[in-house]
Amino acid sequence: MGIRIKKIIGYGLKDIITDDWRMGDDPRFNKEFWNGTEDDGDDNAMERYYVTKFTDYEKWVKKNYDLIIDIAENDLRRWQSPKKEGSEKKVREDHIGEIEFPLSWMRDKIKEKGEKTSDIWIRDFCNYDFEFGTNVMMFKPPSYKDWYRSDDIIDYCEANINGDMEPYYKYLSPSGIYPHLGMVRFREASSEVAEVFAEKKHLMPAEYSMLTGRWSKSMEAEAKGENLKDLEDNWRCQLPIEMITAMAYIGEGFTDLKSFLNELRPMLHVYWS
Repeated sequence: MGIRIKKIIGYGLKDIITDDWRMGDDPRFNKEFWNGTEDDGDDNAMERYYVTKFTDYEKWVKKNYDLIIDIAENDLRRWQSPKKEGSEKKVREDHIGEIEFPLSWMRDKIKEKGEKTSDIWIRDFCNYDFEFGTNVMMFKPPSYKDWYRSDDIIDYCEANINGDMEPYYKYLSPSGIYPHLGMVRFREASSEVAEVFAEKKHLMPAEYSMLTGRWSKSMEAEAKGENLKDLEDNWRCQLPIEMITAMAYIGEGFTDLKSFLNELRPMLHVYWS
């Protein structure tokens, strides 16, 4: 098997604790889910999800709307919801619509192919390869096939010319990845600056850029000192609901999925495998 360059964009972590090529004692993960146990050898809980029929996945989603809404509360439009009498039901209906939309799109694609169902692979939304020395784990919406690819001959020649043989990652725009651009922050301010940023849990991309000095190389950051440090270190973008739904489907692989989402950053990851 040849070694190929792999490229993926999505939402990731760069500091996974590994044990050789397997999941290590990382407190954010249920290690047995990813690695299996001594009793079951290489089999593990994740194998049950490795190939799932779309129809089975869709049934699971419909049975677990409330679970998904709770996990995705920062990424659904809850914070834009009107505070009116009787609005809770309407808000829930809107959130279910957000969850259902990508499912209907996937369903239509299957029908276009003349199929009754199709497979969903965990690799469609969860990507990692610890064997080659990278501690990065990436997630993406399962229907976004073009967010991941192997190299073509131009990529391969370019990497060899430049000597870019080591894996690397780069953070992308704090506002997310098109077409899922949105607000920035979605996290509580640290205790040192909580009073200053009490109303800054959600920031417009332009506002965040001006506060942190990203707006222009000729402009200084409006925030200073500890306030600036908190904004630079303690942020995340709005995440795609389709991706969160898929992650909820393998939720037992995480010790606290809701908190885990707050650590994901939009990233480009390039590695050899």
